[in-house]
Amino acid sequence: SLEGSAEEIFIRTNQIIEDMIVEILDVNPQPEPQTGEVVKFTRRKPEDGDWSGTKSLDEVYDYIRMLDAEGYPPAFVRIGDYKLEFSRASRKVGAVDADVRITRETRNE
Repeated sequence: SLEGSAEEIFIRTNQIIEDMIVEILDVNPQPEPQTGEVVKFTRRKPEDGDWSGTKSLDEVYDYIRMLDAEGYPPAFVRIGDYKLEFSRASRKVGAVDADVRITRETRNE
């Protein structure tokens, strides 16, 4: 399931990965060439966490939860001199509840 935060999803995959490792060690499968189009993903940068361009509450919820794991820059939005970073999102009817960390940013002009 892809429900929950990125961290929760990673935790759920641990048992699956452990089972795969055991199977690889037991069966020693032969590698097969990959087929299909290559898709490359680049590492997310801190500025990629800006969700100000989202168009719905579902997008806001997904944006926050997909970045809510160790090693990922948090989802954020800027309001004036303030940066609001979000974590622990939960979807509600007509709303998204989340923890927020607010910092003041000084900008060089």
